Amino acid sequence: MTWPYLAATVAVCLLTYTAGLWWVAQSTAKQQREQAIVRVEMLAESLSSSIEPLLANGELSAVRRLISEAGYQQQLDRCLVLLSDGQTLVDANLDKPQLMVLPANWGAEQSNTSDTLVLQDMVQVDRVVPVGGKGEVLLTLSSTLHPSAMMIKPMLPGAVLIGILGLAFGALVLRKLQGRLAVLTLIRGALRDAGQGMPDLSALTVNPSWGAEAAGWNRLITLTQSKQHEEIEQTLDALNTRSGGGNLEEACEGLGHGLLLTDANGKVIYHNGTASASLGLVHDETVGKPLSPLLPNEELAALFEQMISGTGPGRARHEIQVGDENEQSTLRITMRRMMASGGVMVTIEDVTQQRTAEASRHDFVSQATHELRTPLTNIRMYVETAQTDGEEDKELRGECLNVISRESQRLERLVTEMLSVSEIEAGSMTIRKDDVRLDQLFKSLQQDYNANASKKNIDLRFDLPPKLPAVQGDRDKLSIVVQNLLGNAIKYTPEGGNVSVSVDLSATELIIEFRDSGIGISEEDQKHVFEKFYRANDPRLGDITGSGLGLALAHEIVRLHGGEMSVESVLNEGSLFRVTLPINAEGM
Repeated sequence: MTWPYLAATVAVCLLTYTAGLWWVAQSTAKQQREQAIVRVEMLAESLSSSIEPLLANGELSAVRRLISEAGYQQQLDRCLVLLSDGQTLVDANLDKPQLMVLPANWGAEQSNTSDTLVLQDMVQVDRVVPVGGKGEVLLTLSSTLHPSAMMIKPMLPGAVLIGILGLAFGALVLRKLQGRLAVLTLIRGALRDAGQGMPDLSALTVNPSWGAEAAGWNRLITLTQSKQHEEIEQTLDALNTRSGGGNLEEACEGLGHGLLLTDANGKVIYHNGTASASLGLVHDETVGKPLSPLLPNEELAALFEQMISGTGPGRARHEIQVGDENEQSTLRITMRRMMASGGVMVTIEDVTQQRTAEASRHDFVSQATHELRTPLTNIRMYVETAQTDGEEDKELRGECLNVISRESQRLERLVTEMLSVSEIEAGSMTIRKDDVRLDQLFKSLQQDYNANASKKNIDLRFDLPPKLPAVQGDRDKLSIVVQNLLGNAIKYTPEGGNVSVSVDLSATELIIEFRDSGIGISEEDQKHVFEKFYRANDPRLGDITGSGLGLALAHEIVRLHGGEMSVESVLNEGSLFRVTLPINAEGM
């Protein structure tokens, strides 16, 4: 496995060496080109200053000798002097045609100008040389610039030799390191297998013949296995010894949440009684068996398998529904992988009540919004009607005011219930004790609900003793109790039904019973009927508005007065709510 890395290293070194060689050659060629151009320009300046006095004195032979020597010594391609009309006066190449004597008239103007022309492989320098009293001549020099390949050729033998020596030395060093690289590669592969969740640590060992590193790695694996086995044995001793009755096991058995432990192979090593009840497990048939087939659904089993193999998360939480259609429970199952032993700890929590409360709160918000909107809408509509038509029709205005009054009272009761529930939640609800005249309380109750009963053609009866005693209590809060119970009786009784309110007295107690022939309450719903935000699971309640607070509030008020509230009901036959209040006792 190390050879691909070695080959990549050699390739990178060769590419770097070749690129460096090419860069040096290019830099050298560029520097030499610049030096050649400067050399030709300096030669042109020197020759210009030398031939000017010679031409002025008519010494043509001296000029020819000077030009020939310069062209030969500097290896120039061209070195000549031209007249203004283009005739060659002097040429370093004696075979070329040129003048042997100076002409009498050179011309006053020179068409050429001083310039330096640099091409790909040649440089040409032109210099105008003025000759006093006779005119101007043009000195032209040109030289070949050698290409960069010519610069590289002298360097190639030495560069190749250095490259061969470097590769040989690198191969020798890599061969020496091959053994160490191989054992590190093997350890790397073992770590990769461990990261992918290989549970068997013995499969991660390497060949000890690879040296001290391999032996040290194998020793580390052995120590880890020993520690893992020791922790598993300790866990088994603490949790799986049924006859010992240790404190830890007793504490786990007393937990309200389910607790279940597995080993690194996914087999159950312990579960407490709550886990047994939640998942339907039997201890003697479960311990030592794989957990996956015992889990309630495939998704949870797949998540557990991923966690055991190490490919899943170290901690996961999942909620499932268990039970039949009539009675379902919500279980929150949390799984956590124990890194030391490789097993998984599973905790099971019954969150049915929490989910029911959340759903009830959501329904309460919806119902409360509807309950608040309805009276507010009615108040606004009847106010507008009274403003527009009430001035002319006093009877209509009186009816509008009556509706506004009733809706205001309805709105006030709803807000009072909501505020009272807030007091219950905060534990700050109190009662103000005073004498409460029961005859006045029931008379007001009868006046308030006769109209509602008449609208549904319900026979509303009050069976009261001739004389009702006064009780110690909070009149406003006791009014909430009787109004809620009577209001519910009328609300959940179909048209043409019967509702009765009766009072029974004893020496120490006052018993008030609210009986109706309504839709009734199932036995399961009767267990939760006094809980906040709870509404019975009955499809007939879909069209009947309610906040789910009235009975909970009434129950709490009765309890604060030292009394009791109970319910008896048969589905589809009716309900009986009984309130028992002390007459002479101080209450709670």
